[in-house]
Amino acid sequence: MKNFFKKLWVILNDERNEKALVILLPCVALLVCALILAPQVAALARRNADMNAKDTVIETPAPTVQPAAASQDASPAVQSPLPSARPSQTPAPTASPGPSQTPAPTASPGPSQTPAPTASPRPSQTPVPAATKTQLKASSTEKDLYITVCGSDGKPISGHEFTLSVTYPGGATYNFDTETDGSCYLVKLEGGEYSVKMKAQSGYAAASAIKCSVKEQVEYEQIKDIEAVVEIKDVTEIPEDEMKPEDPASAPSDVVAEVIITPPEASGEGSVIVEEIPVLDANGNPTYTYTYSTGPNGYLLFRGSQQESNILPVDEDGDGVLDFGQYFVLPATPEEGSESELTAKGYYVSVALFNADNTPVSEYEINAEPVTQRVTTAVGWQNADGKMYYYDSQGQKVTGLKKIDGRIYYFDQNGVRAQSVGIDVSFYNKDINWQAVKAQGIDFAIIRLGGRTWRTGELYDDSMTQEYLREARAAGLRIGAYFYSTAVNNVEAVQEASVALNTLNGFSLDFPLFIDMEYSGIYPEGRADKLSAQTREDVINAFCQTVINSGYSAGVYSGQYFMQTALNFDHIDQYTIWLASYTSNNKLPAFEGKYNIWQFTDRGQINGISGNVDMNVIF
Repeated sequence: MKNFFKKLWVILNDERNEKALVILLPCVALLVCALILAPQVAALARRNADMNAKDTVIETPAPTVQPAAASQDASPAVQSPLPSARPSQTPAPTASPGPSQTPAPTASPGPSQTPAPTASPRPSQTPVPAATKTQLKASSTEKDLYITVCGSDGKPISGHEFTLSVTYPGGATYNFDTETDGSCYLVKLEGGEYSVKMKAQSGYAAASAIKCSVKEQVEYEQIKDIEAVVEIKDVTEIPEDEMKPEDPASAPSDVVAEVIITPPEASGEGSVIVEEIPVLDANGNPTYTYTYSTGPNGYLLFRGSQQESNILPVDEDGDGVLDFGQYFVLPATPEEGSESELTAKGYYVSVALFNADNTPVSEYEINAEPVTQRVTTAVGWQNADGKMYYYDSQGQKVTGLKKIDGRIYYFDQNGVRAQSVGIDVSFYNKDINWQAVKAQGIDFAIIRLGGRTWRTGELYDDSMTQEYLREARAAGLRIGAYFYSTAVNNVEAVQEASVALNTLNGFSLDFPLFIDMEYSGIYPEGRADKLSAQTREDVINAFCQTVINSGYSAGVYSGQYFMQTALNFDHIDQYTIWLASYTSNNKLPAFEGKYNIWQFTDRGQINGISGNVDMNVIF
């Protein structure tokens, strides 16, 4: 090798080879460059060819135009669909002849050349299907961000996972995958402005980027796009063991209204009946005054005869009338050797000269006249001290549930009539004849809008809500609404209120929108069964304040035991209280707090509703 370089050096220094080297060295350099650049040039040519294949549409004679086939190594990312046809093009206009010009010289024909090869047409391809349009929605309640990928209809896209890019206030960007229902829930965030993007992927077009604010503290405002924030199922999709106990009724017995028909003489308010009624003795028997006839010796005569008996009447006041409490007596049997019977009339013993009903024995000349008294009896409707009562035909105040002259009323244990009688219903009550309900005197209905399940916390709409709202209003009933809650924090409470408000959609109410809070039917396994009183208070306030801020009044429903033991009642009694308490003998609830509506049974029976129905009163 050393000798090789020595000889090469000698050759290069030879003046005879200098001219050859001047020509040879540039050629060698060009050769080296060609060898180095050739692969890069070939790759670039292939890339351009691929791009041309993607962008070019092969046109066939009008009007049919098909898209070109995509190159085999095309990227899998979703592309916008190719147009099904290009608009036809007007031929380029031909230039009008200008002033006569000397013709350009014609080039002489050169040597014969082989014609350039004609490119064969690319095969036609099935059009690429259109990608599904998407949009992003986001909402924040408190240091969280709920993002949903929705279709063009605004509803969440389910059955697919998406990758989202979320940019935080500080500028850092992180990628998150959604659940298969299209949702992504981020928690423990700092307040501030966030932006969310989604690239096109797997048959779905890219969504426009959105900006959203994460709230530092919960704000009791309705979530307008609640259906994009949480999944809301129809109640028919929810298993019954998630929302209904096997035997929901717990009142002592079925409550059927006693039917009363008011007599004509008691048809007006304040009616009375005046009667002559007998005066009764201590045993409840009628009493009489007695007139009698006696013979010359002062003894009673036998009836229809002037023959004297041996019975001597005792007329204490000497008025010829034996009043109640005076007796007839027989002389005692004289002792041996005593004076005659007539001289022994000072010895008497009482004898029964009356039948069991106090009427006199008919064999003696005694006439009985019943002792009576004039009595005035209040019957029908009576107003006393601003309270209404109803007296039956015996002058007794009625109590409990009564159907008087076709209309339903409720009276407490003292006979005081409730101001209004109402019902509360859900889809369990099925079809309702609201006109028949109203005709019986039912004044109001509280309708369930939806709820949340006991275990899993799934939200649901009541499938009968819209029909009930519409038909109850048409029948003339006053309307309230309620939502069954198992929320475990403020965020869920605002969601529940938003679902209820979304269902109402501006429908006007005469009564509040209530949060129904109680133990589950699977206690203690329910997700909200073991909440503290403070957490329950927070949930109630979050729900009710959201409702109030949306223009409705708010209330709380629960049973008496739950109100007394599971809640700080004096912290929530600023809301309308709807109390469930199933008492006996029509007694009002023994509840120390104030309440506005009393649910007195869940086993009511009324026309227009098949089966049991919850019944309520307002005093």
